[in-house]
Amino acid sequence: MAKKKGPYVEIIGKWKHECVSPSRRYDTNLETGEVIIADTFCTWEDWEDWFDSMEDVESTKEDEQADEQLSNNT
Repeated sequence: MAKKKGPYVEIIGKWKHECVSPSRRYDTNLETGEVIIADTFCTWEDWEDWFDSMEDVESTKEDEQADEQLSNNT
């Protein structure tokens, strides 16, 4: 399975997986509320990919805001 880039939240069965950095993920059991902190090894390349994906998210948000302003002006 390919490693996802950038922060994400996904729900699989009774578990919510919240990835907050390349090296940390919080897994929450939706039935019991139990939280497991998963620290993983990551390389500098993982961090570079993470920051690149964050820049992509920011540029997408900026594009959406510019589109919204343009549509409001017309």
